[in-house]
Amino acid sequence: MAEQTPLYMDISGVYSGDELGLPNRDMISEGIVGAGSLAVTAHGGANSVDVAAGAAWVTGDTDVNHQPTYRVYNDATVNLGISPDPTNPRIVLVVAQINDATFVGVTRNWQLVAIHGTPAASPAAPALPASALQLASITVPAAAASSAAYTITDTRIGFGVGNIQTVYDRTLGSATTFDTGAIIPATGTDIEITYQCRGDTAATSIGVLLRFNGDTGANYGDQLLTGTTSTASATEHSSATGATIGAVAAASATANHAGGGLLLIPNYANTTFFKNVHGTTGWSQAITTGTMNVRNSLGAWASTAAINRVQFFPGAGNFIAGSRMIVRVRR
Repeated sequence: MAEQTPLYMDISGVYSGDELGLPNRDMISEGIVGAGSLAVTAHGGANSVDVAAGAAWVTGDTDVNHQPTYRVYNDATVNLGISPDPTNPRIVLVVAQINDATFVGVTRNWQLVAIHGTPAASPAAPALPASALQLASITVPAAAASSAAYTITDTRIGFGVGNIQTVYDRTLGSATTFDTGAIIPATGTDIEITYQCRGDTAATSIGVLLRFNGDTGANYGDQLLTGTTSTASATEHSSATGATIGAVAAASATANHAGGGLLLIPNYANTTFFKNVHGTTGWSQAITTGTMNVRNSLGAWASTAAINRVQFFPGAGNFIAGSRMIVRVRR
């Protein structure tokens, strides 16, 4: 028969540690225990980072039906080496990772690990492994002399319900676009994106678009409602290779003007429905009549895949240095 005897029903049976831990999965979500637990900081003049002592719960998602949520504990600071690339920047994730031979591999332990992404002019974060809790995302400049040059983003979350985890926070140091890499965990309810950017195209403004999971096919659509002075206008795109969700000031706009917004992707990890992104955005080109704009948008991605990666880019050219995007996951 397919149905399994409920846990503890046959009290005379023998249960594994994984089986005894299964109730934790249903009652406790993953995250740190205590505000300072497993915090990641720069390590003096060395190319390394320190992970503080502390405890956390890590959900085992190698096998979502049978693997528990594990409580891990580190009793002293752990130093992890970081390897800068001589030519290009790279993104490194620091994670607490479960190794459980019942489900994969040959060991039964947990580790603090620095996962190095591929160096590139516009680097993407490496993929988050299964059964791992992300603690920090580190942008490592090319040929960094020490950890003092790193940008360390704290991505820890406290365990429980109703928390928000920052999984990506990047301020551009040169003209490029944003790509989170496949780091967005499937354990949240909604994705929240905030941004402030300016484009380098020779125009007063430029549209900005989203792609998900590296999909460059004609699988996107959007509906945009824009207000300027007392005039409203609507625009629609279909069978597009990215969802337009707003616009930002570009090179021909008055200096220091930009565009920004708040985007929400509800139920992003479901595998039943296509995905929608809802946006409230705006941009200014000057402080004069007819140069300030607000936009409400709906973007659609014709895929039932859980979203694990977000790319954000202008319709032409790049975003300039100083542009910033933050991705948070609600739980």
